[in-house]
Amino acid sequence: MITEEFRQKLEELSARLEGAADYKPHDLCVHVPADMDIDGRDWTTLEDAWKGVKISVPHIVMKLQLSKDLSDKTYEECISEHVSDQTESHSFSLLAQGTSTVVMLAQSDDDLVIMRFSSHPETSNGKIMRDDCNRCKFPGLLQPLQENVIIGHNIMQAEILPLIQLHSLSKEDSTLYHEYMDMLLEDTVYENNMHELAILPDSTLIVFDPGELPYTNEYWELDDAQKVIEEKRSLDLILMRMESWDIPENLKPVNQFDELKQNISFERSSLYMHNALNQVDSKNSTRPEM
Repeated sequence: MITEEFRQKLEELSARLEGAADYKPHDLCVHVPADMDIDGRDWTTLEDAWKGVKISVPHIVMKLQLSKDLSDKTYEECISEHVSDQTESHSFSLLAQGTSTVVMLAQSDDDLVIMRFSSHPETSNGKIMRDDCNRCKFPGLLQPLQENVIIGHNIMQAEILPLIQLHSLSKEDSTLYHEYMDMLLEDTVYENNMHELAILPDSTLIVFDPGELPYTNEYWELDDAQKVIEEKRSLDLILMRMESWDIPENLKPVNQFDELKQNISFERSSLYMHNALNQVDSKNSTRPEM
């Protein structure tokens, strides 16, 4: 249980977040961050956009691992073909590049999303870079809009994510939010490694990169069945804490029905706890003791 003094500090943080979100409407996806120049970017094919990716060891490994799937195609053509087969996106723009990831803006006739490319978790590269390749189910972490695009024979993957506004906290607020997250994640399969945050159009604060909230080492020692059980237990515990601690609304990533606020903000029609994790209605579920 949190103290009244700590809850008051969270209320003050919540008040400072109000009005911090800055989105503008867009024909393809309802909202885009106001500082993101969508229409003024260079849009091209995925093959051409990929040519802007800088060489790094993880990317060299991904390229080598995909070589058996190339046939008479180039590396870029192979990636483009798999994306084309599994999505409607046809225009791309390189947005960012991490140590082991590539992030593209992807545009179709009726949607605009982020595609985050990484090694598939089952590859040797994916196991080494597992924090980058495995997005946990914690509702305060940005969740994919659909199943990941699989490239090659489980060699690479692309996560489909909504466009989100990054948000920086002051040093004092960052320390407070870290303390809150440490308390929220205690005795769960998740650990707090946050550096960058994002904010939804309704001013709800969330984390967007899987490496910011990785699974614990203990989680990886479990078998597959135990992983499912422990993750559901962790989610129930987290939701119970947010409810019983009376957390400010914009520090809670789900609404009263356990629906992801990101889906509501971006008008995506999926239920987080009920459908994705096959949970029963939150009012009837038995949640663990705090």
